[in-house]
Amino acid sequence: QQGLAATVGAASEGRGRPSVAYQATALGRSAVAAAGAPISAEYLGMAAAFARHLTARSATPASEAREIGRHWGATLAEGPPAAASGAAASGAAGGTPSAADPPRRRVLRLLEG
Repeated sequence: QQGLAATVGAASEGRGRPSVAYQATALGRSAVAAAGAPISAEYLGMAAAFARHLTARSATPASEAREIGRHWGATLAEGPPAAASGAAASGAAGGTPSAADPPRRRVLRLLEG
């Protein structure tokens, strides 16, 4: 609705509605850049791997992706987590991932949980 993303055709398999994918527009890329929130290659790689995994393993990947998006959106709407203390805040091994950590380290900490 705000012109930040555009729909693009996607390869369809089987019956049903044609698949639709979304791609950031120039306006969307500008908004990300203006927000000072660069999208790292690591994050994009993780998101692509996640999407491939859902597509390969799920009977309803689009539905599951939407549900994950709803959960993520709800988490974002709650605001940033309270500041961690001690080793976790300083980025030491273990502990809660910090927003200051590189994306790969944050994912690894979540998986090590």
